[in-house]
Amino acid sequence: MGNNSCAIPKFGKNHNLLDLPIVRLAINDWQLSGQWQASTGSPVSFGFNFQNDSSNINQRWTGNPDYGPRPVLVGNWRASSPSDYAAFNTAAIQVPLGGPAHPSVGLESGFNYWSNPTTFWSNAQTTMMKNIMFSKDNNRRYLQLRLETYNTFNHHDFNGFNLTGTFNSPANLTLVNLPAGIGPANSNGGRFGFGARTGTNATRSLQAAVKIYF
Repeated sequence: MGNNSCAIPKFGKNHNLLDLPIVRLAINDWQLSGQWQASTGSPVSFGFNFQNDSSNINQRWTGNPDYGPRPVLVGNWRASSPSDYAAFNTAAIQVPLGGPAHPSVGLESGFNYWSNPTTFWSNAQTTMMKNIMFSKDNNRRYLQLRLETYNTFNHHDFNGFNLTGTFNSPANLTLVNLPAGIGPANSNGGRFGFGARTGTNATRSLQAAVKIYF
């Protein structure tokens, strides 16, 4: 994170074409300050559940009600051409084996292998302000004009993904919550189905203010 402040050069000066009282009042003596924040995305993991026959998943898969199974990652789960409806390869996230014949120990995949957002997150904030003195003899009384912008460059970062796949049942491992129009005809995940981007950070916003100090 960085922060800096500087005075904008005066344009009305030295008897140039802009050196008029009203012009100097409007365009001179402005200050510009800014702040930049950057961070990596927060770590999150994939998950799964069932539309039907979903009771006692922990007990049925691992034999212990206190911890549950993790989905198996088969092949490369990173999408070659990510989109709003397919941010990752949903076919690579599968249900692990479970039950008495193949008990799970809950270690089929690791934790926090997805970064949310997936790219480096950055945000710039800027402030332009100008102080207009009421009197040259008293610097404590002045009018301050301020223009503040948040996410100044309107950089969009996706901050939400549907990371939980819903399968039909343990006996029918068909994904049923893919985004509408993707995958099987019974996909009912709608706009924010499994694999879709679900949100973004705040877009650019502006705020103007007038303050009187006395």
